[in-house]
Amino acid sequence: FTVSENAAKLVDVGTAFDRIAGRVTDAKAALIEIERAAGGVVDRMTLMQEATRAAVAGLDVTKFDELVTVTRGLASVMGRDMIESLRRMTEGIAKQETELLDEFGLVVHLKDALAEYGRANDRNVESLSAAERQQIFFNAVLEAGQRKVAAMGGVIDQAQSPFLKFRSAIGDLTTEFGGFLNRVLDID
Repeated sequence: FTVSENAAKLVDVGTAFDRIAGRVTDAKAALIEIERAAGGVVDRMTLMQEATRAAVAGLDVTKFDELVTVTRGLASVMGRDMIESLRRMTEGIAKQETELLDEFGLVVHLKDALAEYGRANDRNVESLSAAERQQIFFNAVLEAGQRKVAAMGGVIDQAQSPFLKFRSAIGDLTTEFGGFLNRVLDID
């Protein structure tokens, strides 16, 4: 039943992603970009879960593919699991937990990012909403991550990529098969 349950979970996750991402962009196009950024090493359900979690936390879902690229670049050189890295990176940004970001060599201080934004946009930092502060932090992390990945020569295609892609493909295929079973058994 795990296969069928995962397929049902994918439907729920997909519905949530479509609703949340669909408010600001074409959800299907966003998912395609997120999957492209993942390079096939993360299954669709995990990508939608993390993008939805980021959006619920107030992050711009249209930039989530950039976060996936940064995370993939940093995880690859550190020998870290991409899925766990994406979860930790998303959580670090959503909760503004700099300790989690430090694990990836990213040092971003909210106070500095806010001050820089205020100067660049002639805004009083005190007048910024919580959502604006969250987005400013997200953008600062993206910029720091993009600089770090670029300094390392870009995203490295890991020797383990074929295995990660296989794991991801099997996960997606298993979920699709569960969906097929649910339709045949009329469980939907």
